Amino acid sequence: MDKFARRVLEALRCLGVELKFKTRKIHFSKVAFRGAIFEGDISHMANLREGQEVEFTVNPVSASGGPGDYEKGSADWTSSDPSVVVTPNVDNELVAKAKCVDGSVLKAVSVSCHLDGDPDADQVRDILASGTVNVLHGEAVGATMTEGTVVDSEPTA
Repeated sequence: MDKFARRVLEALRCLGVELKFKTRKIHFSKVAFRGAIFEGDISHMANLREGQEVEFTVNPVSASGGPGDYEKGSADWTSSDPSVVVTPNVDNELVAKAKCVDGSVLKAVSVSCHLDGDPDADQVRDILASGTVNVLHGEAVGATMTEGTVVDSEPTA
């Protein structure tokens, strides 16, 4: 289970939600409870090799499932690990690119966007949208060779 899944489960426990699973897989598209809204799909992950990037788009939704409004300028994109750098689109804050800059360690990294779900400035309704990428090693661009220990060899006949 990745950090995002653990954070969501911990937040739900703090809100008094008790969850029991028969498997270790979690899949959901949206959980709303006492004003907190969690959105995500933990079962789908993009595979990024070092030097590759993927575009994420956040689509706010209303309680009825239609398009939702939010406070413009409130989008805050983050990565759970420095091996993936997130760059928001300058023309549309609901779009960002996540680029793998260090594939030296294989891992899952969460890419998240926090929004204020209240379109007015009078309240803050935190909305979290998150995706996950698998960080993979980059393609080989060279090779190194390591020499072993020198030993006496057996004479040949």
